Amino acid sequence: MRGEHKRYGMVMDLDLCVGCRGCEVACRQENGLKPHIGEPLRLKTQRIPYWTKVETVGPRGTFPDVDMFYFPKLCNHCEDAPCVTACPTGAMTQREDGIVSLDRRRCIACLQCVDACPFQAIFYDKDEDAVSKCHLCAHRVDHGLEPACVSSCMTRCRVFGDLNDPDSAPSRLLREKEDAIMPLPVPWGSPAQPRVYYVRSRRGKG
Repeated sequence: MRGEHKRYGMVMDLDLCVGCRGCEVACRQENGLKPHIGEPLRLKTQRIPYWTKVETVGPRGTFPDVDMFYFPKLCNHCEDAPCVTACPTGAMTQREDGIVSLDRRRCIACLQCVDACPFQAIFYDKDEDAVSKCHLCAHRVDHGLEPACVSSCMTRCRVFGDLNDPDSAPSRLLREKEDAIMPLPVPWGSPAQPRVYYVRSRRGKG
């Protein structure tokens, strides 16, 4: 039975990601992001220019037994999102469909959401003196479109849709790949329940 409301999520098949980083470019263009929007507060020496980022895992091992794969990352739009609870001004909110959004006009850059996020997916934008994060292209989703990172993925590594609908593409993929779904590690005590899922790569230990 379908849920009473939509609950958006994403599934990424790591074997299909070829590291083209088209999702990064599409995200930046769609949302008008600057080349460097900020840096994660826990990793001040590493500048991350996009709301979504493709990391390279590996190469690992010794030739000829070498493995490597790509790992796309973005805000996980968690159930019980800790960033929303931590925000003292109501700038960070979660819609009924699960998308976690930010109202920069209400952000006071206290960075409590940055500390609360267990996935380092919220960043401080020095130019705006506010935090910054992925909002799953809610403006597109509200018009029946996929997020820019999904629609631009040439291998269809990213699958987006309503997790409350058993017939949606991500729901079907979660059932088909149930034994290969890789849970993201969540720090002990955090209420975060990611709604971005990964299909484990056969090219690595992933």
